[in-house]
Parts: sequence; C-alpha cells; structure tokens
Amino acid sequence: MNKKSLFYLFSAFIIAYMVFTAGSCNETVVPPPTPVRDTNVVVFDTIIVSEYFDDNSFSAVDLYEGKLIKENIIPQTKDIQLRDSNGTRNNFFFRSGDLAKRNPGFLTKFGVVSLNMKRKQFDTLTKIPNASSPPDTLYDFTYDPTITPYYFNPYDTTKQCISFYLKGRFPYGLNGYRRIFGMFLVDSVYRTGVLPDTIKVRIKVKINKDGKNNFKQYL
Repeated sequence: MNKKSLFYLFSAFIIAYMVFTAGSCNETVVPPPTPVRDTNVVVFDTIIVSEYFDDNSFSAVDLYEGKLIKENIIPQTKDIQLRDSNGTRNNFFFRSGDLAKRNPGFLTKFGVVSLNMKRKQFDTLTKIPNASSPPDTLYDFTYDPTITPYYFNPYDTTKQCISFYLKGRFPYGLNGYRRIFGMFLVDSVYRTGVLPDTIKVRIKVKINKDGKNNFKQYL
C-alpha cells in the first residue's frame, strides 16, 4: 500500500471516529423517574403526649391530623387519651377518645403488633403484619374496653407497637366514608425532671386514609 492510500485510509478512520464520538456525546440521558408520594399514607414522626393533670393538659391526640389536643377543646377530635391506670404514675396506657368523661372524642379500636419493637423496625413496616388486607374491622382490632392492652412506664425500655382503627370517624363521613387504619410506636416514656415533673410519652404514627393495609409512602 502506497503512502497516498495510507493517507486516505487514515483520514477515513479519523472522520469515522469523529462522527462516532459526536453521536455519543449527543445521546440523551434519561433521568430516573421521580418517586410519586402516596397521599393516602401519612407518617407523623414525633408526637409527644403529656400525662393528664387537668382539662388544659395536652394528653389527647388527633391521630388523623397527627396533632396534640387539649382535653377541654370543643369540638373534640381526640382519637386517643393518655391515662394513668391507678394514680401511681407507674402504669400508663392509651384509651379510646370516646371514653373521656367530658368532651368525648371518637371511638378507636386497638390491636397489638409487637410488645418490643425497635424504631428502625417500625420505620420499615409497610403493613400491619398480623392484619388482613384490607384489615378486618371486626377481628384485627379486638381490644375492649378499647384501651391499649399493656401498660408502659418511665422505667420500661421496651417499645410497644399498636395497630388501630379510627372507627368513630367512619359514620360521619369525615374521610369520604373511607376507613382509616394505622399503627403507632410507643417510642419512649420519660419524666421531664422539671417542676411540675411531668410524664411524657413520645409516639410515632403511620396512617392509611384509603382503607388499606399499606403504609408505603411512595408508589
């Protein structure tokens, strides 16, 4: 092969390489799809409930909105109340909001998921593990008289995970006649240590507003 042929061959190679690399540079990079949030699944990371002293205590919780409720607020939207079982400040429990002696709230039914669950375990839960899909309102939430079945106290290191059904909200169509299910973790129980020395209970809540046993935040 003479020098002229080599020159043409080399030139053709250079042109082909330039065309190839130019095409590669112009390729469209498709970004990954943006995760879509399920608006029916809501997580309330930290709700700190105070023990009951009087009607000004923030000892009730609106689980639908994930907010504390004073005992004397009207209209009442409380779903659960924190109560001392015998006045010794050692055994606390949550009871249904409709059991309030004054300004009763909504009926809430409970079930037990675990008596000792770590926060990381709760964070990964995508369904009530011992409930049907969708949850069975009769058999999956069976504790009467609608109180959490086991006490907790400031000296207890276990973390209870409780499932719930906001039964009292359903007849009023407050959620478009869709049932509301959820879980909460009793994350910690502690004393403030400052007068008045108050018991506080920190809970983390997950709810599904679409009547499903699903707690995945993204579709």
